Amino acid sequence: MSEMRAKGTPGHEQSDAHARPVAVFEVGLLVWIVISGVLMVGLFYYFTGREAERDTGGSPLAETRTVTPGPRLQTTPSDELEQLRARDEERIHSYAWVSEEQGVVRIPIERAMDMVAERGLPTRENAKAGSQ
Repeated sequence: MSEMRAKGTPGHEQSDAHARPVAVFEVGLLVWIVISGVLMVGLFYYFTGREAERDTGGSPLAETRTVTPGPRLQTTPSDELEQLRARDEERIHSYAWVSEEQGVVRIPIERAMDMVAERGLPTRENAKAGSQ
């Protein structure tokens, strides 16, 4: 680099870029963008009008469609989940007959845990003898 300077050649450009060609390019680009936008809007209206003329009211198959029986998708899964949880909470916190003939009753979970803490878990005699 020092060799080039020693020969008298400059190390940078001596003149700026010409403003006129840059300005002409910018104006041309701006005009092209505006023309493209106008053409796009015109095409949009053309295609919209053409589609409105072709509109026949939908597919004839759409009117004859029958709903098949079977599993359905959930439309509001969060609401259904809340309902399920509310039913489950009501079941674990209430008394009810499971089988009145056999004398089986459902009791609240808190009461069941208290009963297990007082009495302990039921054990079988065979299990004690087999483990020895």
